[in-house]
Amino acid sequence: IRDVTATVESLDLITASILSKKLAAGLEGLVLDVKCGSGAFMKSPDDARALARALVNTAKATGCPTSALITDMSQPLAPSLGNALEVIDMMHVLTGNAQGRLAELAIALGATLLEQAGFEAGEDAVRHAITSGQAAETFGAMVYAMGGPVRFVEDWARFLPEAPVIREVTAPM
Repeated sequence: IRDVTATVESLDLITASILSKKLAAGLEGLVLDVKCGSGAFMKSPDDARALARALVNTAKATGCPTSALITDMSQPLAPSLGNALEVIDMMHVLTGNAQGRLAELAIALGATLLEQAGFEAGEDAVRHAITSGQAAETFGAMVYAMGGPVRFVEDWARFLPEAPVIREVTAPM
């Protein structure tokens, strides 16, 4: 509706859109990844900071401890695009079978959430949770608690739909 009403760039409406579902879930803490750069809605660092401030201030006003990282979106974060493919990419991260920007971002976000909750271990604790299998096990329990398959983590590829058309699209640069 923001498109039809010419309010796409309304910071207040963007904030409400992003936070409404997250806060309705009754979170006890939230770390947001605000993208900035050529592949993001917020192209400039100033715009990204303004959005991050609006998001953090609004969420905190509801009583939810919140922080935000502003991260670069001038290049792809992962090798795939599409809901199921993005879940697969994250499963590789959670099971310790991924390196690169997506893995590092997941670790930074997790560490920030731990630090926000008062834990000092940060990135080391997140890396340990991944390498020990605890991160994937916890994610599997969350999937099951929301009605998903009990053995999702052990056989996630079986449970994810495959698109009727799959093709590789390479960038010339």
